[in-house]
Amino acid sequence: MKSKKDFFAKLTSILLVCLVLIPMLIIPGFAAQGSKYPTIYIPGRNEDILVDDISSDNPQNIRVNLTIDAAEFASKLAPPLMNRQWREYCETLNGLVFPMFEPVVLDKNGDVKDNSGVVFPIDTTTIKKLTYMDYTYRLDTYRFQYDYRLDPYENAKILDEYVKCVMQVTGAEKVNILGRCEGANIALAYLEEYGDPAFINHILFVWPSVYGLCGITAFFTGEISIDIDALEAFLNSKESEDTLDDFTGSMVQIMNALNALTPVETLFNTVYTEIEDQLMPELILNTYGNMPSFWAMIDPDKFEQAKEYVFTGRENEYAGLIEKIENYHSKAGSRVAEILKSYTDAGTMFSCVAKYGYMITPLCTEYMNAQTDGLSTLEDSSLGATVADFGKTLSQQHIDMAIENGTGAYISPDRIVDASTCLYPDSTWFVKNCKHANMPSSLQALCLALVSCEQQPVVSQSSRYPQFMLYDARGSVLVPLTEENNIDNANSGNSNGIRGIFAKIVDFFRTLFEKIKNIFS
Repeated sequence: MKSKKDFFAKLTSILLVCLVLIPMLIIPGFAAQGSKYPTIYIPGRNEDILVDDISSDNPQNIRVNLTIDAAEFASKLAPPLMNRQWREYCETLNGLVFPMFEPVVLDKNGDVKDNSGVVFPIDTTTIKKLTYMDYTYRLDTYRFQYDYRLDPYENAKILDEYVKCVMQVTGAEKVNILGRCEGANIALAYLEEYGDPAFINHILFVWPSVYGLCGITAFFTGEISIDIDALEAFLNSKESEDTLDDFTGSMVQIMNALNALTPVETLFNTVYTEIEDQLMPELILNTYGNMPSFWAMIDPDKFEQAKEYVFTGRENEYAGLIEKIENYHSKAGSRVAEILKSYTDAGTMFSCVAKYGYMITPLCTEYMNAQTDGLSTLEDSSLGATVADFGKTLSQQHIDMAIENGTGAYISPDRIVDASTCLYPDSTWFVKNCKHANMPSSLQALCLALVSCEQQPVVSQSSRYPQFMLYDARGSVLVPLTEENNIDNANSGNSNGIRGIFAKIVDFFRTLFEKIKNIFS
């Protein structure tokens, strides 16, 4: 009898040890237990869930149709372009573009003009009641689905209802809020209007757009031009296994080496200067400019500039929309640091994850040399990091000064990032070579590890998740970024593949052209 008791006592001890150790293995360096609280995950923009009729038994997905009939565009746009009839050109282009967006555009008040939207019933029967361990293993257990077009405050009101419902079903006293890209803007509006540090345990922003997305900012301010050198760098920074991409990038290199693309650059910028005032405001309002959500993703410092650019002379016509976007800007967009500090000062944990390693499409004048994740500058998505231009590193003087000031530990191993200037330098993580839209399992694991912490996680706490990491797409894993594995997309061409072959051709033509120039100079 005693041996049986001893056996069960030992078995119980082993089970208890396993319960403690297994979570430690799953979330090394941050927490020994799963989160006690459910995580409300607010993802980025999702066109796949937008339907034409939310009351229908058989709703159909609607989305922007960017399929372009090149022949139709060319035949209709060529005559006014050749004849320099700019008003006709602008009207024709808008007429071709608007049908692509018509299924999803909102009215002039920024409201849904039909019965389209997202089917996302919120009631206690649709929400799972899980144990605290379940919160650890699934990022999207409590995924908030929303209409990406709407005013963040309109979505925040629905989010508030969802948060309350989750807390009621689970019995949780607190929740974690995870906002990704546009989801962070909705989270910010929610925190400002409805949230309270008393029931918000942890706020996690992953590549947030609360400080704006550079492509949207450039589009809404009209700051667009083409630069062939930037285009060449952009094409050669793309990670691609597509031979056509390699060929295109290499041909641009060759033609640029011969100055053959200068007329193209001049033509584009000349035409754009001619049509900008007539074309852009109308084009913006016929596409994404009628959606309050996109105005929330403009750099707050350029909001007034964008508003003036788009709405001058149309203030009365778009009064309802202007009221919505001004409300978000004044209450949330211009007060990011103030809102977040009000929570962290009251004991709520905050973490941020940002990504980099890519150029933005080189049509955005101000951001052509920025270090980005393909959509957002690293400076903005990290909430304030100091960042070197793409293809460059921080100056030695800057690094020496950081070391002298005791902030040298915040300099990334690739010498591109100084995290000391972030809003939260000790709880901001950086991932290199992972694009904006990508959310691999290794990044999900990082997010889960962060929200599972019982105390504020800091970058010096975990050897597995140091402040600077590299995404290895081959194994879909995160590894610490070091001086040895410092891979830069600006110099990551395949020397043995088609790009390497064309690179040799480029070098030949560049050398030849330089010699010809020297002969005649």
